[in-house]
Amino acid sequence: MPTPQSEQIQILNQITKLIDDKVTKYKKEMKTMPTNRFYAEKKIILDTIDNAVKLAESIKPPPPGIKAAIADFKKVAKDISGLRAY
Repeated sequence: MPTPQSEQIQILNQITKLIDDKVTKYKKEMKTMPTNRFYAEKKIILDTIDNAVKLAESIKPPPPGIKAAIADFKKVAKDISGLRAY
């Protein structure tokens, strides 16, 4: 039977993949997006990253590498936050 911690890690891994896919697609398409879509998708990505950070911080005891994962999430969020519509 999976432990609550292992379930949280599985969920975090799924969210990480989702974020990676969304950010990759977003950066590829952002120059051609209408402004409203640009900002809507940006908000969804940033909200998802925020949720991933909260989940990662809640995993007790923290697994190896979780601090690096949190730092990566925060770096991506900072990069996305700085983007402006064309």
